[in-house]
Amino acid sequence: MKKEINLITSNEVRYQFLQKALTAFNIEVKKQPLKLNEIQADTVEEVAIKKALDAAKQIKASCVCEDTELTIKALNDFPGPYMKFAQAKLSIENIIDLTKNT
Repeated sequence: MKKEINLITSNEVRYQFLQKALTAFNIEVKKQPLKLNEIQADTVEEVAIKKALDAAKQIKASCVCEDTELTIKALNDFPGPYMKFAQAKLSIENIIDLTKNT
Protein backbone atom coordinates (compact mmCIF):
# COMPACT_ATOMS: atom_id res chain seq x y z
CA MET A 1 0.00 0.00 0.00
CA LYS A 2 1.42 3.36 -1.03
CA LYS A 3 1.65 6.00 1.69
CA GLU A 4 1.05 9.69 1.10
CA ILE A 5 2.28 12.87 2.72
CA ASN A 6 1.03 16.39 2.14
CA LEU A 7 3.83 18.86 1.55
CA ILE A 8 2.82 22.47 2.11
CA THR A 9 4.79 24.37 -0.51
CA SER A 10 4.49 26.24 -3.77
CA ASN A 11 8.18 25.61 -4.46
CA GLU A 12 8.39 23.14 -7.35
CA VAL A 13 12.08 22.36 -6.72
CA ARG A 14 11.42 21.49 -3.07
CA TYR A 15 8.47 19.30 -4.11
CA GLN A 16 10.46 17.45 -6.81
CA PHE A 17 13.37 16.87 -4.40
CA LEU A 18 11.16 15.32 -1.73
CA GLN A 19 9.13 13.33 -4.27
CA LYS A 20 12.33 11.82 -5.69
CA ALA A 21 13.77 11.08 -2.24
CA LEU A 22 10.64 9.32 -0.97
CA THR A 23 9.77 7.30 -4.06
CA ALA A 24 12.21 4.58 -2.94
CA PHE A 25 10.14 4.23 0.24
CA ASN A 26 6.85 3.92 -1.66
CA ILE A 27 5.67 7.31 -0.41
CA GLU A 28 3.80 9.70 -2.67
CA VAL A 29 4.20 13.40 -1.99
CA LYS A 30 1.15 15.56 -2.60
CA LYS A 31 2.00 19.22 -3.13
CA GLN A 32 -0.38 21.58 -1.34
CA PRO A 33 0.40 25.22 -2.31
CA LEU A 34 -1.57 26.96 0.43
CA LYS A 35 -1.47 30.65 1.32
CA LEU A 36 -0.69 30.78 5.03
CA ASN A 37 -0.08 33.65 7.41
CA GLU A 38 3.49 33.54 8.64
CA ILE A 39 4.04 34.51 12.24
CA GLN A 40 7.15 36.32 13.39
CA ALA A 41 8.78 34.23 16.10
CA ASP A 42 12.18 33.83 17.71
CA THR A 43 12.83 30.40 16.19
CA VAL A 44 12.26 28.90 12.77
CA GLU A 45 10.78 25.86 14.53
CA GLU A 46 7.98 27.99 15.99
CA VAL A 47 7.20 29.41 12.54
CA ALA A 48 7.13 25.96 10.88
CA ILE A 49 4.99 24.42 13.62
CA LYS A 50 2.40 27.20 13.41
CA LYS A 51 2.31 26.93 9.61
CA ALA A 52 1.90 23.14 9.79
CA LEU A 53 -0.93 23.37 12.34
CA ASP A 54 -2.75 26.00 10.26
CA ALA A 55 -2.25 23.99 7.07
CA ALA A 56 -3.50 20.76 8.67
CA LYS A 57 -6.70 22.55 9.68
CA GLN A 58 -7.19 23.83 6.11
CA ILE A 59 -6.64 20.52 4.34
CA LYS A 60 -8.06 18.40 7.19
CA ALA A 61 -5.09 16.03 7.02
CA SER A 62 -1.57 15.61 8.36
CA CYS A 63 1.12 17.54 6.56
CA VAL A 64 4.77 18.49 6.39
CA CYS A 65 5.76 22.13 6.43
CA GLU A 66 9.23 23.58 6.08
CA ASP A 67 10.66 26.96 6.87
CA THR A 68 14.18 28.29 6.62
CA GLU A 69 16.26 30.99 8.20
CA LEU A 70 19.44 32.84 7.41
CA THR A 71 21.84 33.40 10.27
CA ILE A 72 24.88 35.62 9.97
CA LYS A 73 27.32 34.97 12.80
CA ALA A 74 28.88 38.44 12.50
CA LEU A 75 25.41 39.90 13.21
CA ASN A 76 24.66 37.64 16.21
CA ASP A 77 22.61 35.32 13.97
CA PHE A 78 20.51 38.15 12.50
CA PRO A 79 18.15 37.94 10.65
CA GLY A 80 17.42 34.34 11.65
CA PRO A 81 13.71 33.54 11.37
CA TYR A 82 13.06 37.22 10.59
CA MET A 83 14.45 36.84 7.06
CA LYS A 84 11.12 37.68 5.42
CA PHE A 85 10.93 40.91 7.44
CA ALA A 86 14.59 41.74 6.72
CA GLN A 87 14.08 41.19 2.98
CA ALA A 88 11.11 43.55 3.01
CA LYS A 89 13.11 46.30 4.75
CA LEU A 90 16.72 45.79 3.64
CA SER A 91 18.44 44.96 0.39
CA ILE A 92 21.12 42.28 0.35
CA GLU A 93 23.62 45.11 -0.05
CA ASN A 94 22.30 46.69 3.20
CA ILE A 95 22.75 43.40 5.04
CA ILE A 96 26.30 43.01 3.68
CA ASP A 97 27.07 46.58 4.76
CA LEU A 98 25.91 45.74 8.28
CA THR A 99 28.52 42.96 8.48
CA LYS A 100 31.27 45.42 7.55
CA ASN A 101 30.59 47.44 10.71
CA THR A 102 30.97 44.51 13.13
